[in-house]
Amino acid sequence: MADAPTTHPAEPDDRPRVSWVEPSLEALTLARVRRVAWLAVAATLLSRALLPALRGAVVGDAWIARAEWAAGALAQLLLLALTYVMGLACLATARTRGASLLYRASATTTAATVTLLATMAAFAPLTGVVAVALGVAAVATGILGAAQAVQVPASRALGLVLLLLSVSSATRQLGAHFAEQAALRGLLRVLGAARWVATAAFALQALTALFALLWLATRERRAASLWTSVATAAALFASFFAVHVDRLQDSPARLVVARATLALARPQLAFAPVGMVTFVSSLTTLLALAALLGRGSRADVLAALALALVGGADADLPLAGLALAVGALAAGLVGPVARDGGSATFST
Repeated sequence: MADAPTTHPAEPDDRPRVSWVEPSLEALTLARVRRVAWLAVAATLLSRALLPALRGAVVGDAWIARAEWAAGALAQLLLLALTYVMGLACLATARTRGASLLYRASATTTAATVTLLATMAAFAPLTGVVAVALGVAAVATGILGAAQAVQVPASRALGLVLLLLSVSSATRQLGAHFAEQAALRGLLRVLGAARWVATAAFALQALTALFALLWLATRERRAASLWTSVATAAALFASFFAVHVDRLQDSPARLVVARATLALARPQLAFAPVGMVTFVSSLTTLLALAALLGRGSRADVLAALALALVGGADADLPLAGLALAVGALAAGLVGPVARDGGSATFST
């Protein structure tokens, strides 16, 4: 009779089991926001600063043509990326837990309006009325996102930056409208009032840049941050070159930096010297880059801040208004992600 086969007891599996939880839609959206923020900063520096500086410089026409092609391709890619992320952000905002129905309905509506009007600019230049509507919708989205962000400690400073930028953009657009009407009708008093309104808008923008600088430099309980210090020093040197641009004909590199700094600052009606205007505009853009380069516990907050700074006070421009709106919706999504005990740091 054959012996029955012996069975050995199964050995206990001592290997640690790794559990993976699928990130929420809010966290996934914030991760995409960080990636598109890098693209927005690169497109701003290339198309709004470097390319205008190369025109008329000592660079050959072939290099200028290549730069123009690269800037155009990068702008179209940024428009597609912002539109995609805006769709995710609107969907995440519409189903956000803990947010009021009024915020979810109004924020998604204004953000969708910004997306529609900004994509129209890819086919034809926007008319005056459409550009105004784009700026109003972007400002409204920024204010709504700021009101939602200030309710959460993790995004309270971001909400304040969004609020200041939105009010600054609205004030600047109002001043530009008064200046246009004054130029058409020859009203000198209205033109003077428009300049004072523009000065108030510039003061708000400068205050926003200062607050963002202080917050980035001290958010990790350190006296100063390396990247914020580099951004401030670079903005100081760039504004100095911009003031003395007429004396830099013998230095091609400094001349390109000066022209890029002047191109980055839109024409201003404010009662402010050129050096101060160029310093604030260049510092705002460089702080967006510093926010992305910096390391911290809230990568999602830094990404939303970078997009808001790129949009800045130019919400009536298609890509800038779209960036500001995406940053505003992302700021409103920080709260649900923080309540879930997570952060969109897996995108870094």
